[in-house]
Amino acid sequence: TAVATITGPTVTRSRDVPVSVTGESVFSVDGYYLSENSTPPSADASGWVGAPPTTFKVSPGDGPKTVYGYVRDPEDFVSPAATLRIVLDTASPSASIVLPRFSRSDSVDVRISALDAHGIGAYYLSSLNLPPQPDVKGWTVARPKTFRLPGKDGVKRVFMWVKDRAGNVSKTASDTTLQYGSNCQRKVPITCAVAGRAATSPAITARRHTTRRIRIRTPRSD
Repeated sequence: TAVATITGPTVTRSRDVPVSVTGESVFSVDGYYLSENSTPPSADASGWVGAPPTTFKVSPGDGPKTVYGYVRDPEDFVSPAATLRIVLDTASPSASIVLPRFSRSDSVDVRISALDAHGIGAYYLSSLNLPPQPDVKGWTVARPKTFRLPGKDGVKRVFMWVKDRAGNVSKTASDTTLQYGSNCQRKVPITCAVAGRAATSPAITARRHTTRRIRIRTPRSD
């Protein structure tokens, strides 16, 4: 008797599914047959090929598919069916991102929502509105909780995309935040004149949009 095995992805966004088909027999294997029909083929049915198939086109329409694989030996023994269960998913996931209205840090909290019928696979955040391809660097499996804002203070927009397990990428989602006071902290000395003498404080931390009460110790007059 002959024995067949078939492997491939469990989720796909393309009807052309990559597959790997192998067979064993006490004689040899001279034929391979793939179908979504569960009825075993006869040894002389049309559709047998002499080399292991590397792709199989599943029927149209999103949802679960089952591919049945058979092998045949020179004595016309047909193996029992090997099965591959696949989900065809051509629908893009939906996604949204929410930022706080204001941020005093260049690391801003992000709140992400994403939905897909077959699961979210990865997330991509950027300060540039350049939709990524599903196979480029920068995708993260873990849902991001923060994003580092680039450049100086001002209104910043963060763009986000998600992809599902099949590789479908969502439409662009984005939100804005006003970044202020994140890069204007510095230490400055304060100098003033008291009773005709100059007095300089130690360097203090000054921050935009804030005030600090400063105590300056002046030299005693003779």
